[in-house]
Amino acid sequence: MNANGTGVTRLTKNLPQQGCNIPCRAEEAPAWSPDASKIAFVHRANPFGRDIDVMNANGSGVTRLTNAGNATKLAWGRTGKIAFDTRLQPSGGLGDNEIAVVTVNGAMVTWLTNNTATDLYPAWSPDGSKIAFESDRTNGNFEIYMMNANGTGVSRLTNNTVFDGEPAWGP
Repeated sequence: MNANGTGVTRLTKNLPQQGCNIPCRAEEAPAWSPDASKIAFVHRANPFGRDIDVMNANGSGVTRLTNAGNATKLAWGRTGKIAFDTRLQPSGGLGDNEIAVVTVNGAMVTWLTNNTATDLYPAWSPDGSKIAFESDRTNGNFEIYMMNANGTGVSRLTNNTVFDGEPAWGP
């Protein structure tokens, strides 16, 4: 839609969705490509997980990149990778949320975090060199952290007793 709310256009229509007898948010968490020619989004293709799909900005050419478990947030970086958070499902338990990146051609998923904490809501820095995220890794309280684009160099940016989450970068 236009910035003033006019010109609303539905982009996703009749994408496969199985096993949902109630509204289950079939497409969510859109993220524009840096050149605004494509949109990545989370697609609930079945009741047990979600895929990351990419489409042209006009809604055509929907392509599946990868299975994303239970991803809730996507962030498309200047590096040609899409960061996402998802709940890992180890055998015998629910697991925890981690952050990964997938190449835009879907060829490779790389896990950036791997710990017992909850890591959520990745956000790329404007230059694509860092990713900010929220985590409860230090004391069970959610704080904002930052890491290099390859998952190294994690540092905590906030430290207080209130919830700090859903980071965003300024231009």
